Amino acid sequence: ITNSWIWITHVFLWGSFAAFFLAIIVFNLDSFFYKAGSDYYGAVFRVMTTGRFWLTALLSIVVALFAPFTYTAFTTLRRNAKQLERSSQSLSFMRNNTRSKSDHKQRSGGLL
Repeated sequence: ITNSWIWITHVFLWGSFAAFFLAIIVFNLDSFFYKAGSDYYGAVFRVMTTGRFWLTALLSIVVALFAPFTYTAFTTLRRNAKQLERSSQSLSFMRNNTRSKSDHKQRSGGLL
């Protein structure tokens, strides 16, 4: 998983989808199934007309990408939370340090 999507990422992602469906069609048009008298010849064209095929294809992609996207999202959130915590700690340290100097200044009569 990448943090930025460039043109090459799109080419490989959409190209792999296209290659998958092209391979299914080419293998289904193979004359081996036709000569053998099998019912599998051209089956992909019958299957692709059903909603179950497209739902399964979509769910397969979602399930395959769920873990990497989830990992990336949680690591990014954790990193941002740590940075926010560090910045708030340094900010509170600066506030406390400034307050203690001003308190000390008031107690000492303005002379430090």
